Amino acid sequence: MLEAVSANHYRIQGDIGMQSSSLLLRELLALPNANKGCDVYVDVSALTFADSLLLAALLNLQRQQQKQQQRLWVSGLQEGILGLARVYGIETLLEDMMEVA
Repeated sequence: MLEAVSANHYRIQGDIGMQSSSLLLRELLALPNANKGCDVYVDVSALTFADSLLLAALLNLQRQQQKQQQRLWVSGLQEGILGLARVYGIETLLEDMMEVA
């Protein structure tokens, strides 16, 4: 599910839904402690399914990073997730964390 690519770069792959969301949330919330003083980069382009639980997990991680005055950068967000963010009115929160290539 969550794979370390390099020091502070991670990849989420597979399906994110009810079955896997609590594990993913625990893994993501551990990242600020594992990467103290560093921005965290998460690539979600390899996801085959994600729902609002992914949004909740990313927003929680973003909040933890902000507490440490660091950033969360996310790449590979697919249109389905961006559409959900628009429905929930949180698209600007996602845009703030989207990595510009």
